[in-house]
Amino acid sequence: MIIPIDYIIVVGLITARIFGLFVTAPVFNNAQLMPATVRIIMMVLLSTLIAFVVPLPNTLPAQPISLLLAVAMEILIGLCLGFTIQLLIIGVELAGSIIDTQAGISAAAMFDPLRGDQVTIIARLYRQLILLVFLLLNGHHIVLLAIRTTFDVMPIGMAHNMITGNHFLHIVNLGSMIFEVGWRFSAPVIVVIFFVDFGFGMLSRIASQVNVFQLSFQLKPMVMIVVLMLIIPYFLEDVSELLAMIPNLMGNFILVGQEQ
Repeated sequence: MIIPIDYIIVVGLITARIFGLFVTAPVFNNAQLMPATVRIIMMVLLSTLIAFVVPLPNTLPAQPISLLLAVAMEILIGLCLGFTIQLLIIGVELAGSIIDTQAGISAAAMFDPLRGDQVTIIARLYRQLILLVFLLLNGHHIVLLAIRTTFDVMPIGMAHNMITGNHFLHIVNLGSMIFEVGWRFSAPVIVVIFFVDFGFGMLSRIASQVNVFQLSFQLKPMVMIVVLMLIIPYFLEDVSELLAMIPNLMGNFILVGQEQ
C-alpha cells in the first residue's frame, strides 16, 4: 500500500499541534502519569484518526521552508493551548505556596523530580488535588475534544495567516488569572492566620515576657491544618468550577484573532 505524501504532511502537522499541547497541558506532560512512549503512541494514533475528519486548506505546504514554518506554528498553537490550561494549575499551586509562607512552613520544602526544583508542602498537596479532580472530571477528555475542535476553526497549515499579536497579548492578559486563582484559594487560611498573628501581637503587648515568635511557629501550622480540613470540601467544589473553564479558555485563544 502506498501512502500519499499529502496524508503524511497532514498527519505530521496534526501531530505537531498535539505535541505542543502535550508538552504544556496538565496530566499529558506528567512523566509519571503518562510515560514518553505512551505519549508518542497516543500522538501518532490521534493524528492518524483526526486526519480523516479535519478540514484541509486548498494547498498544503510542500517546500521545505514553508513546511518547517507550518510545523513550528502548529507546535506554537499547541503550546499556547496547553499553557492556558496550565495557568489554572499554577494558580492553585501559588495558593498553596502563599499558605505555606503565611503558616511559616515554607522552609519545609521537598524536591519534586518532575519539575526539578523545591516545592513546598501545601503547594504540592494542592497540585495533586487539582490533578486528581481533573482526572475524575474527565478533564483529559475535554482537552482532547477541545484540541480536535481547534482544527475546525484554525485549519492546519493556515496558522501563519491566522495567528496575530492579539493571540499572544491574550496569553499575557491571562497571566493575571494566576494571582486571582492564587488569592481565591488561599484567602480562607490567610484570613484565619491574620487573626492569629493579631492575637499574638496583642499578647506580646500584654505579656512581653512570652516568646511570641517561637510560640507562633508552633501554633500557626496547627491552625492551618484545621482550617484546611474544614475547607477541603469547598476547595474541591471550587476546583470543579475552575476546571469547567477549560473549554472557554482554549476557545477564547483560538477565536481572539477573529474578533477584529
